[in-house]
Amino acid sequence: MSRRIAAPWQSQHTNNVSGSASSIAQDAETNLVFALARASGRRTLDLAAVSDWQRLLQLASDENALIVLRDFLLRGNATSLPLPIGRYLAMLALDREYRMRLLEKRLEESLIALNGAGIDVLLLKGSALACTAYRSFGARPMRDIDLLVRPEQADTARALMLEGGWELDPDVPGDRSYGTHHHLPPLRDTGASGVRLEIHRSLLPAGHPFRFRDDEIWRDARRVTLGDGHALVMQPAHHAVHVAIHFAWSHMLKMGAWHAFRDLDTLMDSGRLQWDTFIDTAAEWGAASCCYWTLRLGCALSDLAVPSECMERLEPRIPELLRGPLMRHFANGLMRSGTVCPSARLDRALWSFAMQPRRNGHGAVRPWLVSLDLLFALNETARIADNDADDSPFLQMRRSSRYLTGILA
Repeated sequence: MSRRIAAPWQSQHTNNVSGSASSIAQDAETNLVFALARASGRRTLDLAAVSDWQRLLQLASDENALIVLRDFLLRGNATSLPLPIGRYLAMLALDREYRMRLLEKRLEESLIALNGAGIDVLLLKGSALACTAYRSFGARPMRDIDLLVRPEQADTARALMLEGGWELDPDVPGDRSYGTHHHLPPLRDTGASGVRLEIHRSLLPAGHPFRFRDDEIWRDARRVTLGDGHALVMQPAHHAVHVAIHFAWSHMLKMGAWHAFRDLDTLMDSGRLQWDTFIDTAAEWGAASCCYWTLRLGCALSDLAVPSECMERLEPRIPELLRGPLMRHFANGLMRSGTVCPSARLDRALWSFAMQPRRNGHGAVRPWLVSLDLLFALNETARIADNDADDSPFLQMRRSSRYLTGILA
């Protein structure tokens, strides 16, 4: 969970400015943060348009982009940066770098313990890319360590971790609530890192609709080392498609966008990602629409360099006349400014229309229908079931009609 930035200065409110070529309204601060997701840094960025510096730092903190923002400014882009803000950003970035060094050390220690017990480990998400495509853990900040182990070894792995400086987190539900979830209840570091550890027994929750088996992931994985520890990582196409599924399906295109875009761009820029293999994998897994919308949003918000042929092969059977408004809807949910969809029902209907789950072979499975035991335990069932309950049907319809008019304009 992100922390609020309490800055030692007074910020000025900034008006929204026109954003990308895709008619997505972005304020200057959001535009800058999302532009920084393009790891290769080829996009021309306009720092002079930024006026709400506290908002910029808060957005960068929320997206875990403080180090990237600091590095961008250090490359000679800080001419208009107020000195107190530069100092505060430097302090925040140094703190994140320190935490990443602690995280890397804790991960190496954990791998050594698991290796010694003969437990197979596959790194997921940020830790996998920090060991491969990125130059360091500081270049790929993260708040959690995600490890995949064989299902039959999950409890043994947890017991080892509890002996090695991790502890149960009293703020999360227990095992019963995670019965169908893809990872055990998160553990937290007993030291000063603030890091959490998630031991996964599968890539996705039980009952997910995608056509892959975990043994396929293990079979094609590649070996990496971290100090004296070793683990496996997914082959690049598998990792890239998993990034898209995690963002577009698990998080319904609502959170994790910045890291999703930057991870994909880093894989592209490193030469590790082969487009034909990526597209074939997306089709085989039933994840073509997840990949399409992740890449399209990444192109619009972060200027990702995706070949047009790739987008054409992935695109859903929806007229472009409707794809544009759908993208504006998804962008609205990411911008944290401007109009947000007023209805949970409408939001789900638009997501389903865009993702075409039945056409992708998902049947009746939807992300809000899996791991319901965990959602109940987290007291989120009211929001998941219906966040429109307090409004009259007429008011719901009026707000939804106004919103649809806005994204169709």
